[in-house]
Amino acid sequence: MTYQAKSFVGLIHKLFLHKYGIILLFLLLVAESSFSQTALSEKEFEKLNHSHDITAPDWGPYSKSYAGVSHIANRDQGIRFDFTVVTGYYRGKLVIPNHLFESDFHPWTATTDLNSFSFRQEIAWKDKIFADLSVTKFKEDARLVQIKLSNNTLETQALSVNMLAGISYPEVRPMQVKLPFGRKWTGGIEYDTLEYVVPRPDDQLRPDGLLKGEWRSSQFTNGSALADGFGRHKGDFVSYKFDADGYENAHLVLRYRVAEGSSAILKTDGLAQKILSLKGTGKMEQYVVPIGKMAAGSQILRFVAANSTSVEIDGFTLVEKDELASVSFEKSSSDFLPVQEIGDKSLILKFPGLQQHYGISWKSSEPYIFRDLYGKYMDVSLRKVAGDNIYPSVTDKSEGHHANVFIRPIELAPLSSKTIFVILCQGDKEHLENVFKDFANEDLVPLVNEVETLGSINPEGKPYVFSQERMKATLLQNVVYPIYNGGKYTRHFTPGKRWNSLYTWDSGFIGLGMAEVDLRRAVESLNSYTNNESNPNAFVQHGSLVPVQFFLYQELWNKTQSTELLKYFYPRLRKYYLFFTGQYGSSTMNNLKSGLLRPFDYFYNSGGWDDYPAQEYMHHRGLAAHTAPVITTAMAIRIAKIMSMAAATSGNLKDVAAYQKDISSFTKAIQKNSWDKESRYFGYVVHDRITKEASYILRTPEGENFNKGLDGLYPLIAGICTEDQKAEALKKLFTSGKLWTDIGLSVVDQSAGYFSKNGYWNGAIWFAHQWFVWKTMLDLGETRHANKIAKTALDLYKTEVDSTYNTYEIFRVQTGRGNGWHQFSGLSAPVLNWFAAYYKPGTITSGFNSWIESKTYQPGSDTLEARIMFGTMEEQQTVLICMPAGKKYQVFVNGKKAGFRESLAGLLEISIRQLKAKEVSISVHP
Repeated sequence: MTYQAKSFVGLIHKLFLHKYGIILLFLLLVAESSFSQTALSEKEFEKLNHSHDITAPDWGPYSKSYAGVSHIANRDQGIRFDFTVVTGYYRGKLVIPNHLFESDFHPWTATTDLNSFSFRQEIAWKDKIFADLSVTKFKEDARLVQIKLSNNTLETQALSVNMLAGISYPEVRPMQVKLPFGRKWTGGIEYDTLEYVVPRPDDQLRPDGLLKGEWRSSQFTNGSALADGFGRHKGDFVSYKFDADGYENAHLVLRYRVAEGSSAILKTDGLAQKILSLKGTGKMEQYVVPIGKMAAGSQILRFVAANSTSVEIDGFTLVEKDELASVSFEKSSSDFLPVQEIGDKSLILKFPGLQQHYGISWKSSEPYIFRDLYGKYMDVSLRKVAGDNIYPSVTDKSEGHHANVFIRPIELAPLSSKTIFVILCQGDKEHLENVFKDFANEDLVPLVNEVETLGSINPEGKPYVFSQERMKATLLQNVVYPIYNGGKYTRHFTPGKRWNSLYTWDSGFIGLGMAEVDLRRAVESLNSYTNNESNPNAFVQHGSLVPVQFFLYQELWNKTQSTELLKYFYPRLRKYYLFFTGQYGSSTMNNLKSGLLRPFDYFYNSGGWDDYPAQEYMHHRGLAAHTAPVITTAMAIRIAKIMSMAAATSGNLKDVAAYQKDISSFTKAIQKNSWDKESRYFGYVVHDRITKEASYILRTPEGENFNKGLDGLYPLIAGICTEDQKAEALKKLFTSGKLWTDIGLSVVDQSAGYFSKNGYWNGAIWFAHQWFVWKTMLDLGETRHANKIAKTALDLYKTEVDSTYNTYEIFRVQTGRGNGWHQFSGLSAPVLNWFAAYYKPGTITSGFNSWIESKTYQPGSDTLEARIMFGTMEEQQTVLICMPAGKKYQVFVNGKKAGFRESLAGLLEISIRQLKAKEVSISVHP
């Protein structure tokens, strides 16, 4: 963000906090737009290089359980402070905003810096009786929460508010080692070298950013150990380098675990030459090795498996013999109970193990009481006592605690509203009391939540604004802490809070959506899943190997033309590419003789489509080890084309020829082995188990190609179809009863014998793969098909969000209604891309073959200039340029006046004919 934008947003917060109160909508829009379009500097990329975290305040919507505002209480330990508000009728129905199922609350607004966000709680649907809960920055270490209760009925209502505060620990609560003063602990994963006798496919692609051999458990010191089958094969070895003090009579204390009834034998060398016989009890044990007199200095210790029994090495320490009794291990504290200091409309909490205090104070004239809610899950226990006021505490059987401020009754006259202001703060006790005083002296007025932050849009886009704002809010609020990635706890944007994890392909689409909301967020999303050269993992992998990160890379370049971005991510994505194509480290992606790629050593799912019929049948028949889907090789071709353009632009010219060679070989592999002349779909190719030679195309027992669906048409996205194949693919995609439905593209051909009405992907409409088809239609100059995909999706999404306020994951072919996860961003984020492409002035959109070398847009003069290099040119390709509606424009291509189609007011559809030079300049002005 520029200094001016930062200063201005700070001014806006001050205006809100004082009596002037109303946010100036157009000014906030300008400030946020400035933030969104600022490219990162070289220094900012340098900061990203060793981090997978995002840039965000310590206060944010990070909870994984109940909606509200959280604070990162201890970054090293992953401890989080949570504040949640439960509204409802007095002695009646409560709205408990649980993230894990539909519970009558909706993400409503969010600023891209996450300093402000809001939720809506529906007490009586639809907007008859509701609460808007808004969080905004009061000070760096304090947040202002506004609880605005609204009664839009003609009857007086009696409502209640429960404010809940507590702390949350990460799922892994590690053991803590207690050592004599000055002694050091070396963790099992702090190795210098780890080698397996039998290499593993994931040696350079451990899931979830883990190190090779790393396993996470609360039984391990610091939460991680060398496990994952180390020692399974005789000869496995690990070595450690460390500095040690001098000792008179050193003893090595090794903490380990071996399965009950087994015995692992380790040979050591370096520091000591010993044979260790480690008896298995199924529990963590200690083994003491006498070393003797030692001089101070650098040491090497190696463990070599002398038999074939797995052993988990938690770590080790060196101590004097008389210090052995001082080595101990204990569980990390998980004490949820704070010391509470109750004041006049204030509460101060001091949690065990945390240095800071947390403070809560509020402004309200209604009566209140303090209660203790024991347990983690309040959905049942709190509702059970909702009809009473007499309970000083509420208990369920789960571990946890919430301090509870219960405000009741709150009477609302017909067609009225009432606002309760709450301050949350953290720091030492004296600081909290000073914040309370500042809060008490503030003259506060309600915040207006209905802030349009989508930027300038054309009039025909206005009907979509509500649904787009809900997606934007969901996208930004689907952020959780803590997520363990690369040895640290991080904040992470997730497709939905149901998924408390990393998710590679979903996060690629999160990044694509962020690119329309905030470029910094999009860059950080890409950074979260790529690794620098020093990281042994090729990239950060969780779930399906659909390499959306490359498409995000291209989109970010096309929006920014940032050379810093291009050069920073190129080596990261090259490593990713080489692994994906079987050319890096332990990758087994390319282990078939046909040259077709297969991802199934890393995840069961090739295209994100869990119940895709061919994939399900392949796994059911045990064919995954020697079967290749189509999408993986097709994706390799397309991302090779992207990387070839990036290499040429970034000066990595030596790589261009290698990419072109890969494109050629993968194209030949698909055309030779996957094309099925009978069904006119490309098919899953089953290979011989022994020779790995291509054998046959996977078919149903009745002989039908099992791949009549989107996977069977992915060579079209790769850009490698013959003219005949291209025509056939377009026919299948846009013929009703085949892949086209009234609400978009089905994942599976509706005429196939295995099409289902009840599947998760089979029989459903998803936006993610439609985005790939949409971009491909622009590559092919099939503008009407592209528009049909985008318009149908935007209308479908708008209808559902307007009706339910939910941002659904999938849509049923039979009903057109949304279902699946109800607060989903991830694979539904393309609606933001479609909206921007068609309704946001200054947006230029083209297919995968295009590389925008320069772009300028002057809103004041309504002019746009662009220079585009096409890596591959089709006979015709389309460039969409959205300009402010209501004016007549001229378009010049390579200096010559060109025709265009304006299907929507301000949307210029420009057809580019095939050119030898492959470089096109476009100029648009009134």
